[in-house]
Amino acid sequence: MRYLTLLYLIFITIHTANAASKSKFKTFKEDPKVVKILKNLKANTAVLLPPFKVVGDINDVARKYKMDEIGPLGRDYCNKAPWMPDRKRAIYCGANHAAPHRINDVWEFDLAANTWNCLYGPDSSKGLAGGKDPMYQWQDVELVDGILRTKRGGPALVGHTWGNITYDYQMKAMLFISVWGMSPGVFPKTIDDTYLRTKKHSHNPPMWAFYPESKKWVPIVNKQAKEQKPIVSMARVFEYIPDKKLSIFVGGSGPSAWWAKEGKSRSGTWEYRSDTDTWKALPVTKDMKGEPVRYDGQMIYSAKYQKLITCAGSIKAEPGMGGRVNEFDFKTGKWTKIIEDAGAPKAHNSSTYFVLDSKNDVGLLYSRHSPGIMWVYLIKEQKWEKKTVDGPTVTNKKSIGYYDHELNVFVLISPKEHKNQAWVYRYK
Repeated sequence: MRYLTLLYLIFITIHTANAASKSKFKTFKEDPKVVKILKNLKANTAVLLPPFKVVGDINDVARKYKMDEIGPLGRDYCNKAPWMPDRKRAIYCGANHAAPHRINDVWEFDLAANTWNCLYGPDSSKGLAGGKDPMYQWQDVELVDGILRTKRGGPALVGHTWGNITYDYQMKAMLFISVWGMSPGVFPKTIDDTYLRTKKHSHNPPMWAFYPESKKWVPIVNKQAKEQKPIVSMARVFEYIPDKKLSIFVGGSGPSAWWAKEGKSRSGTWEYRSDTDTWKALPVTKDMKGEPVRYDGQMIYSAKYQKLITCAGSIKAEPGMGGRVNEFDFKTGKWTKIIEDAGAPKAHNSSTYFVLDSKNDVGLLYSRHSPGIMWVYLIKEQKWEKKTVDGPTVTNKKSIGYYDHELNVFVLISPKEHKNQAWVYRYK
């Protein structure tokens, strides 16, 4: 336990120092064409911007996958790019489902400068035991204090992000609950025998922080007992709540249902405080039928209304439809089912993008299943509004989405579909 305590102290020291320091990050020159387009963009209108630029830590692995030309590209179940208010950019990472790669790179997108900046160039792709040339991909890893890392310090393996990623404003760091743990039998035999079957690797499942300022990955090793921490599983949601200086992690369906044991289950609604590195389970809403957010759902937060809003599938209907909306009200501490209808949109972390328009305090949901349609969730009225977008559409499954709170636009980036042109939409 001695090394766990040391890791905890190092983690607290690093994130405190990063949060306290004044930001000195590299700035990029604004693109006058982009600035003009955004200034003149009308309500309920979408446009394609000029082709973006790609800069930063572009190494040989990145060039192998043409990231020097197209940036990170969207990846399997990795649609979410959290907003960084201090940098006025979105941050992005996440792994494909092994093809064409499974890498630990980190990027940020500066809309005004129309630029992808690679903050951490990828270490070698990590293949499965049955993949081609599995061994050469694992030669850059080492065990450091019970955690299997690359020699540059990054995670040896990362998973899809689903909704398990957010940006902590206090830490000034991205938090990523990666659920692809290191389990024996999945990876090359030498990795299994050296690190996993011997149980020398103890960071499973891994939670990491990435600091854009220092461009470093830092493992988070929480000291709390297992029953005091959430069960980490695929397709959950994780969102920072800036006015409360904490993050909320919400579980989905599965063997340990959220309502099990009257709230004592570790897959319910949890708050995480980075300043103390502690988790706390929130009380279960016993009279609510169903879980707060179903598998593969998405979540946003409105500070104005003090509510978390989740959207997910619920009813069998046509693709992209049959959705359910739940709300968590911080004033009451309870979840409430708001909408469940075959005609309501369904959020899914592989095909939709659900963001908060902070200027108008509404939720915006765009789905590849209904290109050209913007679903607007009116938080005050608790209902959906369907709008036909004036402008181009996005249909690619692997796009990257976020809301630029500085420039008041919804951004989707789909390089293969639109030849390195970001798609932007303004509600009002």
